[in-house]
Amino acid sequence: MNIKKTLTILTSITSLIINLSVNLSANTTITSIDVNSPKYPWHCGSIKEQNKIIDNQIKTNTTNNTNSTNSTNTLLVKRLISVYTSDKNKINKLTKHIIKYSNKYNLDPLTLTAVLAKESSFNPNAKHTPVIVKIPLAKNWTKIGTKEVQAVGLGGVIYEIWKYELNKEKIYSRKSLYNLETNIKATALILSIYTHKRKQLKYTKSKEESALLRYYGVMRDNKGKPIKTYANAVYKIKLSSL
Repeated sequence: MNIKKTLTILTSITSLIINLSVNLSANTTITSIDVNSPKYPWHCGSIKEQNKIIDNQIKTNTTNNTNSTNSTNTLLVKRLISVYTSDKNKINKLTKHIIKYSNKYNLDPLTLTAVLAKESSFNPNAKHTPVIVKIPLAKNWTKIGTKEVQAVGLGGVIYEIWKYELNKEKIYSRKSLYNLETNIKATALILSIYTHKRKQLKYTKSKEESALLRYYGVMRDNKGKPIKTYANAVYKIKLSSL
């Protein structure tokens, strides 16, 4: 066999392999997204480029019925957190706990994430300005007092107001609220109480919106309607991830 004929045969084989590879790739369905892969470009290129890549992965993921909602929520939560920090370990830890406790307390994980962003920009050591408020001195508010208190941690939680509910969840001190997971758990618990166990406020669009207004502290205009500044700010943050 001469050299020219040999090269022709090799060229044909190579072309066949390439075409087969392309066809296989075109017909392959991606069934999962490895959001923890070191190749996943959370901070490669501009925010616009990152979002484009994530959007494409989300679109791909929606074709898979198995765990597609959880996977998509994980991606969106990570994207929202990554606006505030580039620490990959912190992003992964926050996302893990947010997904865990939003599932436990039946909350939208993106709403929980947006509340944490609003309250502290994901700073676990955050402290709000001290305020004087009414606090329960006995269970179910059967005895009430006043005290100067301070909202702390990721979700801006006031321990003294929620002491009895937090104790049931094994959260026993204000100091413990500086722990990243503990504060996310506490924030989720409080939001769930307002969402699922409190009557929806009049003039609100949903139980979730009502819960957000209660979480901040309901303020009303001169017509008695709740002022929605806080809820709107949370939704604005939330929508920025979509």
